[in-house]
Amino acid sequence: MTSTKVQFVSQTTWQIISDILNGFVFVLLGLTLPTVIYALSTQHTEQFFILLGLALLIYLVAWALRFGWVYLGFVKVFSRSLSKRTISALIATGGIHGTMTLSLALSLPFTVAGKAFPLRDELIFVAASVILFSLLVPTFVMPWLVPKPQPTKAPINLRLVRNDMLEYAIMQLKNNPDADSVAQQAVLGTLYR
Repeated sequence: MTSTKVQFVSQTTWQIISDILNGFVFVLLGLTLPTVIYALSTQHTEQFFILLGLALLIYLVAWALRFGWVYLGFVKVFSRSLSKRTISALIATGGIHGTMTLSLALSLPFTVAGKAFPLRDELIFVAASVILFSLLVPTFVMPWLVPKPQPTKAPINLRLVRNDMLEYAIMQLKNNPDADSVAQQAVLGTLYR
């Protein structure tokens, strides 16, 4: 029981740390992106659209790789109601792509040997654009992929469902010959309340 609690706390702690680091990357993006866009739009107007197209191409390639990875069965996902293609499209479309790439691009130095680091602004712009595509595309695509909820014919009586679950749990505990009798009685006492 203690190891389960420790595992839960450690997973929660690492999730919080991960969320803080992701938030930090987006704060840096918000601070850096306006100057990068201004530099690109004033110096290389035609290159701006080429880089945007490159970011879209990278996003589509990443989407196709994720789709193929799930569709070919390298990731096991089970669903009774959705087809394999729909599940693959949902997983490929969902989620933010490029956060690690952006953090790597932001870690590039401004200067090397007294000269500006070549293509630093372009790399940051492409990485940020991939992230923005991964935020915008699901907004428009997910409503088509997610199945519409089916209306239920009769309202569900939650009390009956709860009672059925309790009866099943009690039956499983009573029919388990390997269970510790003290623990079994404690759990049964809790369930009977």
